Formats: sequence, C-alpha cells, structure tokens
Amino acid sequence: MRYKVCLTVIPIFLFLFVKAQNKSTTDIQKSNNTFFQGTKLFCCVYRKTKYRLFIKGTEIDITAIYNGEATTKGIIRNSKIYSDDPMEKNNKMLAGKVYVLKNNTYRILTSEGGEYNEFTECK
Repeated sequence: MRYKVCLTVIPIFLFLFVKAQNKSTTDIQKSNNTFFQGTKLFCCVYRKTKYRLFIKGTEIDITAIYNGEATTKGIIRNSKIYSDDPMEKNNKMLAGKVYVLKNNTYRILTSEGGEYNEFTECK
C-alpha cells in the first residue's frame, strides 16, 4: 500500500517542482527586456538628425528626422535590435549591432571605422 502511495505522490511533487522552476525562469526572461514601450525622441549634441523610436512589444520603428523622414523597421530579440537596414542586411557580422539602446541612450553604428554616434532623450 505504501508503495502505491509513494508512486502517486512523488510524480505529483516532481510535476509541481518543475512547474515552479519554469515559472521563475519565464519571469526572469521577461524582466530582461529593458526597452521602453511607446514613443521617444532622441537627439545628439553634434548631429542635426533626430530619431523617433516607437516600440510595441518586440517590434521597433526607427525614424530618422532630418530634411524629411526615413523609417527603418526592426525586431527586438535577446536585448538586441535586428533591423531591415541595408548595412545590417548586407553584412551578417553586423546583425544586432547597428542600433543599440541602453539606459535611455540610443547609439547608431557609423560606416566609418566602427564608431557609434550617441543620442540621448530630447529634453
């Protein structure tokens, strides 16, 4: 009799334990997305171009504003922005590295020597 009870109780505890582990892992993964939701405008001290970023879920629209507007679309995966920018599409080594958004600072990779232009939220 005890053997049957153990065979019933142990799988139930194992199931609940695994379920609790999966839930905590999912919560950690969700909290890693540090990107804001909605629209923000980013400016630079030494560039005239402004960038409007619109983020909804994992989708991002990057609009460059200078003598008109040009929009680039992208997706956020693993805290990186993957865009349809031709520079990123033509060079697989640049995937997820052209546009960087961290701590309210937006950075764009330049085509000259791998440097970034840095933009902060407009005031």
